[in-house]
Amino acid sequence: MRPKSITILSAIFGAIWASQLIRDVISLAINPGLLVILSLLTASMALYACWGLWNMRRWSTYLFSGICILYIVIFLLFPAGGPESWLKTVFFTLLLVVFWGGVFPHWKRLQTGGFFKFR
Repeated sequence: MRPKSITILSAIFGAIWASQLIRDVISLAINPGLLVILSLLTASMALYACWGLWNMRRWSTYLFSGICILYIVIFLLFPAGGPESWLKTVFFTLLLVVFWGGVFPHWKRLQTGGFFKFR
């Protein structure tokens, strides 16, 4: 049985990334560009990581952490929005801390397995 903290984390983070994915699809229709496509791909990968966490897969923690760290590095190296970039950096750092705070106590219960193999 899945722990409640894993259920809550995967549902909340899944909702966050699903809203980002919807926003990216709308942005792609309005103003297509490379940054929108990259954001669409990372949002879909993060949503896949949330689904993997829902299924208690260990690879989902690596994927989600990699995406958050990628965003942190991008916002630190390219501060295009001034204070907005700083807030996004803080947001993704807190997202990563909350994620690992909820996942780490159940680390041994996460199943190892293939990236595309379920059940």
